[in-house]
Parts: sequence; structure tokens; C-alpha cells
Amino acid sequence: MLSLSCLGRRGDMPKRTNDFQKLIYVIKQNLADDAEVKESKLLRDLVTGAEREVDVCIKKPVGGHLVTISVECRDRERPAHVGWVEEMIKKHERLPTNVLVLVSAGGLSS
Repeated sequence: MLSLSCLGRRGDMPKRTNDFQKLIYVIKQNLADDAEVKESKLLRDLVTGAEREVDVCIKKPVGGHLVTISVECRDRERPAHVGWVEEMIKKHERLPTNVLVLVSAGGLSS
């Protein structure tokens, strides 16, 4: 059973986090055995070199390769629209993301 008591603000968590993002972080951290899980991780844009924030970043060795799983969270009551999905795909085309996971508290619009 997951303990949600660890969702309180910790000194090492960036200020740009939210409760929904923290919940996703805790779930992923508990499910990822030998993985490194970081919240509000900055990844370097492969084109510009600028740092871009990813809500939750999971790095895990798979078959001798380090795989980066980026999780973007949206904490809104309304379903996320296709524009947000497309925006996240475009963002991660330029980041060292191998797998992109999108999580929306309000679901996705059809």
C-alpha cells in the first residue's frame, strides 16, 4: 500500500510541483524497482541546449541501454485537449526522451 504522507513538501522538491504531480511521482517511484525517479527534472534541449522541465523523469537500464521515460502531468478538472498532447509530443522531440507518458487528472478529450 502506498503512503501518501510523503506527499508533503520536502526541502528537495522544486517549487513548481503540484499535488497531482507529486502523487504521480510517488506512484512511479514505488513501481520502478531499479530506476532513478526524479520530480521536476531539467532535461537539455538537443537543439538549443536550453534546459526544459519535465514533471517526472524515470531513467532505467533496459537491455544494456539507459532508457529515459518522461511523464508530463496535467491537473485540471476538464479533459486535456489534443493541442496539449501535440504540444507535449513536439516538446519531447527535442529532449532525450525515449518514452513519453501523458497523465491528465481530467482525462483526455475525444
